[in-house]
Amino acid sequence: MTMAQTADTQPEGLPGDEFADTRAACETHRGEHGAGCEVHPVSVEAGRLLRTLVRLSGGRRVLEIGSGGGYGSLWLSGGVARSGWVESMESEPLHARLAREQLAAHDVNRLVTVVEADFRERAATVFGPYDFVLLQVAPRQYADLLPHLERMLRLGGGLALAHLDADWLAEDDRQAEREFLEAIGGSRHWDGLVVSEPHLGIWVRRE
Repeated sequence: MTMAQTADTQPEGLPGDEFADTRAACETHRGEHGAGCEVHPVSVEAGRLLRTLVRLSGGRRVLEIGSGGGYGSLWLSGGVARSGWVESMESEPLHARLAREQLAAHDVNRLVTVVEADFRERAATVFGPYDFVLLQVAPRQYADLLPHLERMLRLGGGLALAHLDADWLAEDDRQAEREFLEAIGGSRHWDGLVVSEPHLGIWVRRE
């Protein structure tokens, strides 16, 4: 099953995409932005799973690294606890603007703050503790992020890695992804698994 099929094919009994308009806006933007655009919405199933994981984490403080067009942000915002919020960091100005527009259209901009910044440059000054972190930037940007993620997540906090083994990943991204998975898999600080459908890696910080 391809990612496109995953996004469009729903298990019987589940509702359709609650944020189909934002997904469409993201797809339109990627077509207009051209080759190399990294706005790739997660699948509907991944969105629902992310929302559930945020709820299970307690979801008072959530960090999204790479907001893209705001599609993932919308799912995350649905899982935050009362008085909770999502901080979304996006390095591409056009993607940050699109995310803010979509969040405002769904009236959740009070729950999500989009910060226009490169997380790799700001990582040392970003402090938690966060209950949940979603990492959805190109895998080649993962290098050296793991120590920062360990520092920012509270014990028992959740980490999700989007777009694992996606068919649109370039070979250098696939190699970077493999190296990250080897690093986190060999660390005593994390316990988790990779879900092939819907292309998510999920871990809990355990010590």
